[in-house]
Amino acid sequence: MTRVRAPSTPLRPAAGQSPAPAPTADRTALEAELRDLRRQSRAHDPRGQLTYKDMMRASQEKAKIDQRIAKLEAQLASLAPAPAPVSGPAPRRPVDEMDRSRPIRTERDMDIVCPVLGAMVASGKLQMDADGNVKLSQLRDILVHDHNLSPIMARATAVTGFAGNGPLDVLGNLLGNEMNVLELRSGMIKHPGDSAILTGGKFDQGRFDAFVAHAAPGGPGEGGRMTIESFARAVQAQADRDQDGATRVAGSGGALGWILPGGLDTVVRGQPSAVVEYSALLNVYGQTDPATGERYITTDDLLTLYRDKQLPPSARMQSRPMTGVADFATTMAKMGYETAFGTSSGTALEGAERALGAEPKGTDGMGGAGKASCPFMHGGAQKAAPMSPAENHLLHAATS
Repeated sequence: MTRVRAPSTPLRPAAGQSPAPAPTADRTALEAELRDLRRQSRAHDPRGQLTYKDMMRASQEKAKIDQRIAKLEAQLASLAPAPAPVSGPAPRRPVDEMDRSRPIRTERDMDIVCPVLGAMVASGKLQMDADGNVKLSQLRDILVHDHNLSPIMARATAVTGFAGNGPLDVLGNLLGNEMNVLELRSGMIKHPGDSAILTGGKFDQGRFDAFVAHAAPGGPGEGGRMTIESFARAVQAQADRDQDGATRVAGSGGALGWILPGGLDTVVRGQPSAVVEYSALLNVYGQTDPATGERYITTDDLLTLYRDKQLPPSARMQSRPMTGVADFATTMAKMGYETAFGTSSGTALEGAERALGAEPKGTDGMGGAGKASCPFMHGGAQKAAPMSPAENHLLHAATS
C-alpha cells in the first residue's frame, strides 16, 4: 500500500481566497531584523569616514544593507495585518515610562536657528532642498551681489558652513559644497552665550526683549539703537546667564558642548563667537550716524529679522561702501575690547584715533565721567569756566 507524503511547504490558497494571517512571532522577528538593519545602514554612512577608501567601502556596504531593507519592507507589506488587540481597558503605564504616542519634536520641525540664513531661505534667495541642505557657493554669491561684501569676506563667511553641522558631516559638506541649515542647533558652530532668541525652535519674545534692553536711545521712529557698546553689554549678560547652571539655556552648547564644562565653554567658545556674529550683523546690516560716525542697527530692524525673517532693504546695503575683512576686524576688535573692559575702552580708542590723526568719534569713558561731575565740560554753565585754581576748587565743591 502506497503512503502519500505530506507536502513539506504549506499549500498556496486557492484563487479568490485571502492568505492566512502570518504568525505573530514571524512578524515580530521580521520587524526586529528590519530595525537592526536600519541601525546598520546609519552606521555605514560614508560621510562619517575619514579616507576616500573607507568612504567607498562604507558606501558599498550601505547599498547592500539598503537592498535587504527594501526586501524586508516588501515582505512585511505582503503579510496580513497583525491581529487587533483584545478590547478592554488599557493597562496603566508607569509614570516614568516614555509616552511614545506623543509626536517627538525634532530640529527639522523648528525655525532655522540663524536669523540671517532663515531670512535668506524665507525670501527664496537661498535655495534649500527637502532635506535642509543649501549650497555654500550660492550663499557666497548672495553675500557678494546682494549684501555688498567683498569677495574675500564673502568666501571666508561661506567657508564656515563646512563646520556648521556635526563632526561626521564635515566630509559630506566638503564633498557636496553644502551645509544643512535645519541641523545647525546640533552643529559645531552653535555655542552658549548667544541671544537664544531662536534656540527653542520659535521666536522668543522674552529673550528678544532681554537682548535689545541694552540698546541706546534711537532717533525719531527708530525705537532703539544697538551699537558696539550695546552688543558688548548683551554679550556679557548672555555669558553671565549661561555660566550659571541654573539659568543656562538648554541645548546651547551644540555638538561641542560636551568638551568643556558649561561655564568654561561659555568663556572659551561662547563670548568670542558672539562677538564675531554680532560684529558681522552690525557691519552688514547696520547704518552709520552721519553726525557721530557711529555704527548701529535699530531694534526695529532686529525684530523684523528675528521674528519676521526679513532682511533690511538691499538698497541700504548697496548704498554703503563694500564691507571687507578690515572693516569686520575693526568692529570685532572694538566690540571684543568693550566686552572685556566696558566703556573704559573709549579712552584707548580715542587715544588710538588721535595718534593716527583722526577726529575721535563720540566721547571716551574718562570724558563721560568728567561731564557727569563738571558743569563746564557739558556746556551747562552760563558763564566762562574759572581760571584760578582757588575759584575752580570752590565752584566744584559747591556742585558736588
